[in-house]
Amino acid sequence: GNASTPPPLSATARLARVRSDLDALLGRAATGARLASGLVVVLDSADGSDPAATDDPGRVLDTDVQNAVNALWASGAEAIAVNGVRLTSTTAIRSAGAAILVDFRPLLPPYRVEAIGDPEDLQTAFARTAAASHLSLLADTYGIGTQIAVADELALPASPVPTLRYATPVESGAVAPGAPDVSRSEP
Repeated sequence: GNASTPPPLSATARLARVRSDLDALLGRAATGARLASGLVVVLDSADGSDPAATDDPGRVLDTDVQNAVNALWASGAEAIAVNGVRLTSTTAIRSAGAAILVDFRPLLPPYRVEAIGDPEDLQTAFARTAAASHLSLLADTYGIGTQIAVADELALPASPVPTLRYATPVESGAVAPGAPDVSRSEP
């Protein structure tokens, strides 16, 4: 048979497609600010807990924030920020002493995790995750505050554009500029 080919797109339609593709890529790279609806998960240390004490069971840990963030990604979030710090594929959430660092920035409780995506779908999928059960356990056992709410409008900032670094090969026996001389003389 004759396979018909679709008519060529107009310049306006091609431009609209390119812009749509670019918006999708920028969203994934977190280089563009996002304004949309979504889900907010708030974690807060228990009343009377000592945020400076690393052994206080009523304190929110970096792993608690990581679990919530990972569950939101798995639930279909398109973009996420923690206390206003936009997350990318290279963002680290970790602790240094009692502080929780997100992208090497120290944050203070409460930890507000904002996720852009379809609010009802996010809420349903997140409720089925192990992280949601973990948050409930933290609240019941240690008094850690947890709130999960749909948000009609979330404004997530763009993340800073990363500085990409790369290595270049040097010729065998050559010393890279600025590298220390580690050659050994033969005995």
